[in-house]
Amino acid sequence: MARHVAVFLAFVLMAASALAQDATGSAEPDVVLSVPDSSKVVAWRALRLQYTIINGTRQSGIGVRSLTISLPSTVALTSSTLGRAQDGSIKVAGSPFQMRSPGQRRECAPIELRAKYLSEMRTQLFSLLTYRGQKETIVATLEYEPLDSPGTSLTKTAKLELNVTPNPIGIFFGALLGALLIALLIPMSNLATQLSKGENIEFHRKVEFERFLARFGRGTIASAIAVLVLQTTSDFSFPISVGVQDFYGGVLIGLLAEKVARQIITKTEDAEPEPSPPSADADHAAGV
Repeated sequence: MARHVAVFLAFVLMAASALAQDATGSAEPDVVLSVPDSSKVVAWRALRLQYTIINGTRQSGIGVRSLTISLPSTVALTSSTLGRAQDGSIKVAGSPFQMRSPGQRRECAPIELRAKYLSEMRTQLFSLLTYRGQKETIVATLEYEPLDSPGTSLTKTAKLELNVTPNPIGIFFGALLGALLIALLIPMSNLATQLSKGENIEFHRKVEFERFLARFGRGTIASAIAVLVLQTTSDFSFPISVGVQDFYGGVLIGLLAEKVARQIITKTEDAEPEPSPPSADADHAAGV
């Protein structure tokens, strides 16, 4: 009977301890990630990342061994000043430190992330150019040990979700590809028409190559202007309503390069002021 009572009391104490812990906070430490800048997060563009380590309710405190930040490969970001592991993660807290007070906070300096160099990206460049933008998750892994249990290694993970938008350079490359495709389509379409009608094929390579270069150059310049305009204003109306936000939107702009070029030229000519007629004084001075 006494044994049963002792087991019951132990169970009650454990439950009371758990309830008290829930009321005052978790015994585990926590890591809070945030982006201090209010600007949008763009793939392959420098980013500042803020992190704060918060001690839990453990009375003995903890000893922080390391903090590692794992970045999704699609954002193409890394650090030049912090150590990097083989998997590409960044070692943030290099030297161990202790947090003895429950609920203690440690505000750390922002992490400066830079865009990867081309030599670091290898086969990642194509996937970056065709990146369509989505939610990405940054994971922080805190390795620590309770001070009342030396040698015990524990980990705590925290996540930060970000809405990442494509880098505008992908739009330019998409427009370049679209202009190339449409410049190739026109001579091939003419050739196919001649073949289908049974006409004598007249294909002068030098002439067609010069025409191709002219169409491609005109389309490239018009597409670049269109992309720049769409990045800065929404007042410019194009032949169709299209949202250019990534590589594939840029391809569509390139495919419409001829129409876009005509519309840009028309709007530019309309914006030029008409020359004013000469004044009467000028006519009199000229002896008219």
